[in-house]
Amino acid sequence: MDSSRCPRLLLLLLLPLLLAAVLAPSSAGVIRLPSGKAGARACAAPPDPAAYDRPVIGIVSHPGDGAGGRISNGTATSYIGASYVKFVEAAGARVIPLVYNEPEERLLEDNNILETFDAQNQASTLQFPSYSFEGTVFQRFDSDLIEKVSTSCLVMQNHRYGISSKRLRENDELSSFFRVLTTSPDENGKVYVSTVQANKYPITCTQWHPEKAIFEWRKPMIPHSEDAVQVTQHFANHFISQARKSPNRPPADKVLDNLIYNYNPTFSGKTSSAMTRLRSTIWRPRSSRPKSLCPPHPRGRRLNAPPHQPLPRLGTCPSNVTRQMLKQLAEAE
Repeated sequence: MDSSRCPRLLLLLLLPLLLAAVLAPSSAGVIRLPSGKAGARACAAPPDPAAYDRPVIGIVSHPGDGAGGRISNGTATSYIGASYVKFVEAAGARVIPLVYNEPEERLLEDNNILETFDAQNQASTLQFPSYSFEGTVFQRFDSDLIEKVSTSCLVMQNHRYGISSKRLRENDELSSFFRVLTTSPDENGKVYVSTVQANKYPITCTQWHPEKAIFEWRKPMIPHSEDAVQVTQHFANHFISQARKSPNRPPADKVLDNLIYNYNPTFSGKTSSAMTRLRSTIWRPRSSRPKSLCPPHPRGRRLNAPPHQPLPRLGTCPSNVTRQMLKQLAEAE
């Protein structure tokens, strides 16, 4: 081969590489974005018009300051633990506080149905009497997580009272309304119902605390593993997904006026022996009495909203909220 042709052949071979180098973007790692041609859509599908993506959750406050009176010992004091608020917010909803003011005899009128269990400050498993998960909170759990929550202590219990499966079955009102999803053993191996779901309504009740694994840190027995966090997040996502199905569309100004952000949070981690976290402590800093969520108790004992923003009068007390919701659901059918 003629040696004079070699440089020319080499130049022809290298020419595409040289052109690519010249025409390439000057900065490395540049990503070419779509040109935005007419008719192009940034989103694959429009949002579901039936879903309400601005859900608001009402949380009933607890009587007292949550710190044994060390923060406030006034009779009109109640609080909402920050972990409850964060649990709701982590799944994409906002919180409006519902101020507690029910008398003890009202709250404990069905106390005779409960049994005693040794499940205070206890991490436990969830046992599944049936592995039919469709339409339940556990539908979101993959089979691996179901096995782990059945064999490892991934959920937190903190109670002295509960109900056994036997007693729930023997109560016609409860057994016709709820089906048992999980049970759990206490420290002595005594088994109680730990999760139930209504047969006809979107109501799920737990004896365990799904919010603790992510947001509470003082007690060493609270599980914080990645699996425990997954349990909490799945539960929160399920809860708020049900709230998004609500047909209620509250006015934005009413929501903003009553959100929990209107209240002053108080850090009680150094004073509370029960829970360590920010608490939204609802208290009455002056003697005037704003409107209460519920009618006044005959004894005059009631806990009120802060004077700067009374809570809306809903026409029902917190303990009657479930019954009112069931009535509305029945009328909708």
